Amino acid sequence: AQIRGLEGEYAIGYYENAFGNAKRSNRGLEYYNKACAGITNDLFDHGYSRTQPGVVILGYNVMTNNVYESGEVMQFADGSEYKINEVTVEGENFYVHLDCDEMLTEETKGMLVDSKVFDANGDEIELERYSSYISHYGLQGSLFGFFTRFFSPQRVFKFSNMFSCLCTALVFVAIVFLLYKKYNVLMAACFYLVFLLAPVIVNFARNLYWVEFTWFIPVLAGLLCSVYYDNKKIRVLSCALAFLSVFAKSLCGYEYISTILIAMMSFLFADFVSSIVKKDREKSLSYFKTMLVMGALAVMGFAVAIVLHASMRGGGNLMAGIAEIWQQDVMRRTLGGDPADFSEIFAASLTASVGDVVKLYLAPQVEIVAGLSGSWFKLLMLLPVPAFALQLIACKKIDVQQAVLYLLTMAAALSWFVLAKSHSYEHTHTLMWQCGISALYSFAFTYR
Repeated sequence: AQIRGLEGEYAIGYYENAFGNAKRSNRGLEYYNKACAGITNDLFDHGYSRTQPGVVILGYNVMTNNVYESGEVMQFADGSEYKINEVTVEGENFYVHLDCDEMLTEETKGMLVDSKVFDANGDEIELERYSSYISHYGLQGSLFGFFTRFFSPQRVFKFSNMFSCLCTALVFVAIVFLLYKKYNVLMAACFYLVFLLAPVIVNFARNLYWVEFTWFIPVLAGLLCSVYYDNKKIRVLSCALAFLSVFAKSLCGYEYISTILIAMMSFLFADFVSSIVKKDREKSLSYFKTMLVMGALAVMGFAVAIVLHASMRGGGNLMAGIAEIWQQDVMRRTLGGDPADFSEIFAASLTASVGDVVKLYLAPQVEIVAGLSGSWFKLLMLLPVPAFALQLIACKKIDVQQAVLYLLTMAAALSWFVLAKSHSYEHTHTLMWQCGISALYSFAFTYR
């Protein structure tokens, strides 16, 4: 994320170049990934083909797709120039075929990042740019941009990272405390261990784009209402917090919103079902009304954020903005998008089935918590099933609250995998927090 000063009203943006993601500093370019220094594998060495004369490889992105075209001229660091005969794309690889019969190497031509491109008129083409990130409002950019008034550029990021970590920690502590109040020490301890030991959750805590604490404040609102349900003032406060927290989360991005909303309502819904089983008509009706109000306010928070974003996206035209968001964001990241309407780089995610996506998460390639590999996920996820069976045999009944919470936990994670199928297919590394939470929920419910 780039703090403020970008095009238009958007508060965050990103730096793009034709060689990968990078940043500028007073020491020149600092590379974030290997693509910037040139892709190296069995067939290519720092972006230069080992087997084909005049062929270089780049990571496919918006810049490479817009910059390199046949008929243009590519100039290398040593001053040599070659005409581009054609460009081809295979998955995430972008190949530039030059009118050249010699083998090119970094030793003779220099680093690819130092090359230039000229159009047919001999004018140099820009290979880097800063762009606004328009897929959501970008509230986090405004928040952390505010800190630039008080801190130097060297310190503002460190302070912002610390601020995000602190907010996340405080939200987690509050959730753990409320779980202890409502359930018991073991339940609270399981959540505490997940928050403390899940690598993805820990790594995201400092991230200035994801602002992880915004994911869990709605959950805190629902849990707070459940724990202190008999206190009318706290119920009202919880409903207000549900609106504000979902509104703020949506302004920071719409990712995982279905998971967050289901998780927010899960504790109240479990109480509601429990009251029905106990045939407490008055209590069940009260829970239903509260859920209706809290759910409506949460959806309203999401809707208001959409309206603000759409007004920006449409340049003041609300309906045009909504249409743009629907076509370019919703259809590209959820179900039903036509691959023909989008760049080839999104084809795999758009054509993948929901089953393909779910399979990716049943065997995660990262640790769920420190020391516990993804291969344990299925076991942890299914652990409550035999526990419920034993409970039924021994007690002749099942704890309804436990069963409902277990099912809702699974549904919360599954909802985003299904509804945002294309997004989930592309961003497996960012969604493991859902698997971790689900697995440890299951563990907690089993031994509660």
